[in-house]
Amino acid sequence: MTKTVVISGGHYGPYTGASDLVDEVTESWKIAKQVASLLRAKGITVHEFYDTVSKNQNDNLNRIVAFHNSKKRDLDLSFHLNSTVRKSEGIGCETLYYDAVALAKKITDAICAITGFKNRGAKERRELAFLRGTNEKAVLLEPFFVSSVEDVRIYKEKFNEICEAIANAVAEHLGVKITTVSKPVSKPSTTNKNSYFTTNPGKIKVIKVCWQYSGTSFNKKQRERKVDAGPTIYTVVKIEKTKNGTPRLLMKNGTFMTANKKFIEKA
Repeated sequence: MTKTVVISGGHYGPYTGASDLVDEVTESWKIAKQVASLLRAKGITVHEFYDTVSKNQNDNLNRIVAFHNSKKRDLDLSFHLNSTVRKSEGIGCETLYYDAVALAKKITDAICAITGFKNRGAKERRELAFLRGTNEKAVLLEPFFVSSVEDVRIYKEKFNEICEAIANAVAEHLGVKITTVSKPVSKPSTTNKNSYFTTNPGKIKVIKVCWQYSGTSFNKKQRERKVDAGPTIYTVVKIEKTKNGTPRLLMKNGTFMTANKKFIEKA
């Protein structure tokens, strides 16, 4: 028997929710739409709702709950993002529930396992209008904090993995078989270790113009800012490696820089 899920994006348009390093509504709706697409690919029927007409929070919540309750379904999911004061460190992932604690825990654990987000757990929040008003099992997802430099960095790097983790957790909860697509085995890295820092140099100086990136792939889409050669000293948090083993430097400001000694030197 086909399973049915209703998905809604939180709030009622860009900048009506939390906004800091990224906008809650823009990004949570993006996650919701991707998860919906992945669930459909698994044979699950999905109804989606994104409110663009409400003028206030009460109208918005009433519309969301009414849409969910108008559908015959097995599960309700609402997508949000968390926020607090701006922090450089990771703050983490949590999922809120009325009585669907097992699903909330499964989703949170799946996201944290694939991303390394701090696991804030499944949290009972019976007072929330969405969880209180829907009449089927429901969870409200808060995958990361829009105010955490580290959370946002990981989100941008692992968007697809986060969405797949959520979809798989939901499918498994509904008893839908998850098919795993085999991936080609990665070839060993051919990086010349002598030309790269492979342990954290701590402090560096740029000796040849390079870039800071939002992720480790170092494509044009990930470029954040150009860095000129000069006396400025930069702090390295740790070494991270690409899928093929190339070292990258995770900087204090949350960006990545090359570990290639042709471009940088230990300060």
